[in-house]
Amino acid sequence: MPDLISVLIVDDDPVICRGLSAIINATADLTVAGVAPNGKEALSLAEKTNPNIALVDVNMPDMDGVETTRQFRLRFPQIAVIILTAFEQEGALAQCLSQGARAFLTKDTPPQKLIGLVRRISEGDTVISSNAAKVLTKVLGQQFTAANTEIDRDFAESVAVLPKHLRPVFDLLAQAKTNKEIAANLHLSTATVRSYSSDIYMLTGCAGKGELAIRAHRANLSS
Repeated sequence: MPDLISVLIVDDDPVICRGLSAIINATADLTVAGVAPNGKEALSLAEKTNPNIALVDVNMPDMDGVETTRQFRLRFPQIAVIILTAFEQEGALAQCLSQGARAFLTKDTPPQKLIGLVRRISEGDTVISSNAAKVLTKVLGQQFTAANTEIDRDFAESVAVLPKHLRPVFDLLAQAKTNKEIAANLHLSTATVRSYSSDIYMLTGCAGKGELAIRAHRANLSS
């Protein structure tokens, strides 16, 4: 029997928590690792339960979704963060992305889509819908300061010296393609794609696929 995918739910709305818990616990290969009303309690629970996935609300008391995502990246990088949000929260989406969030999920997402997304993220994918990508490029595009221009220049320089075998993977990551799509396109295994992607993130200084896609867009490196 395969290991269960454990999910930590982080939301201060008890109705949302009950709904998500019911969906997850009714799915054979998923289980709820715990429920926390804010980021501080989530970090404490994560240390005890070591879940695979954290579903994190953006707006919470004590520690919001942005800071919670940042803390997960620093303290528990093995736990994938999926942000629970509404798309009108554009600034928060961009900040969560820059802190390493792996996907964005609206709270009215149908159960089967939610389950499918959790499974994909647990396999190492990063999922950014076209809607979310448009919002994020818009927000980050508005943040063109001199400092950001310098950062984009450094990013472009790091891309220019990527090893030859990594560049085709970079090009598809910049289009926010999934690992499976990249593997099929380049005739690689998904394990190889994950390994190459990790190398690319390290060499370019990106937290993950989302940040890379946006920075590639700003540096005119995405097709």
